[in-house]
Amino acid sequence: MVQDAPVVATGLTVRATAVVGRAVVVLVRVVGVVLLGVSVVWGWRASWARFGVCFGGAEPPVGLPEHRRASACVYMQDDTYAQYMARVPEVPWVPIEDVARLEGLSLIVLGVGVAVVAVSLVGRWFVWLLSVVGGVGVGAVWVALGVPVLRTALAGERVGYGDEPSWVRRRAGGLRDLR
Repeated sequence: MVQDAPVVATGLTVRATAVVGRAVVVLVRVVGVVLLGVSVVWGWRASWARFGVCFGGAEPPVGLPEHRRASACVYMQDDTYAQYMARVPEVPWVPIEDVARLEGLSLIVLGVGVAVVAVSLVGRWFVWLLSVVGGVGVGAVWVALGVPVLRTALAGERVGYGDEPSWVRRRAGGLRDLR
């Protein structure tokens, strides 16, 4: 043992750890809020591309026939252009510009942002475990809604919620047929 070695103050180490811990929590909250803001911007852009013709007098985003131009707002609200719904529509799905991709990304980022903000509140005296679990659960629901929409955009055709990707079938190993 070295006789003249400097003594490290444990109080400073504890204080530095607390400061770093607070900085990490603040950084996580900032990331969550930024994700929520990005989700708002992407969702707004997706909605404007579809419904801008209703509110802003914008040109319809798809090549509508001349006889549909007068009622373009009503026509754009048809299920043919819907981004997400409980079942796959029986009519063909028509993509509008980049709306499905933006909407899918918006929903996924919203879910991640909600979950990150919920997790960042752990340690507060007024936050109960149920609140954090609820926030993460709500975030998971938004992500689950956004994945099929993004898959629809990437596939270029309507993908329903019941259509799982092939990796799910491989991992489930035939368990999906169980009642």
